[in-house]
Amino acid sequence: MLDTPDTTLPPGALFADRYRIVKLIARGGMGAVFEAVQVDVEQRVALKVMLPHVATNPKLRAYFEREARVSARIESDHVVQVYAAGVEPTSGEAWMAMEFLDGESLE
Repeated sequence: MLDTPDTTLPPGALFADRYRIVKLIARGGMGAVFEAVQVDVEQRVALKVMLPHVATNPKLRAYFEREARVSARIESDHVVQVYAAGVEPTSGEAWMAMEFLDGESLE
């Protein structure tokens, strides 16, 4: 499931001119989450990128953008911190960079 054609960011790729992809962590219905490094500050982040086939749906794109805005406002030790969000200018992919939490799956 993790190596579908919608997952287009290989390790080493530079995304949005500032995130170096380390590896794919997970893929869901709306997006894929990658471990990445923000190159200018060498900070490890979780980078959530909206899948291309979903990004063409205006309602789902608005939902993704709202998720980024709302999540960034929450200040809690129990909610992952959102650092930045945007749209990659070349591909048009919506994304958000979040705090990377190293741990185990709850599955």
